[in-house]
Amino acid sequence: MPHGTSAFIEAVTTREENRERIRVLQQYIKPHRKVLILGVVLGLAGTATSLATPLAIKWIPDSLGELGGSLDSGMRALAPSRRQ
Repeated sequence: MPHGTSAFIEAVTTREENRERIRVLQQYIKPHRKVLILGVVLGLAGTATSLATPLAIKWIPDSLGELGGSLDSGMRALAPSRRQ
């Protein structure tokens, strides 16, 4: 058998073994599918929120500058108050 054919047969065998392993994992995942999907959705939502926060903070001073307002007031809106 040529060298390339042997590697192909090994690759096919490996794929079949991987498919069997995935089937076994699916049996364990199936009862917890809803919780796993909820976890993935919440993780993606949290990531999207953390990425959107800097954009929102950038938007405030930019929009005040476009409206002719003072950028100083925009920075005050973002900064915590220091009342004593």
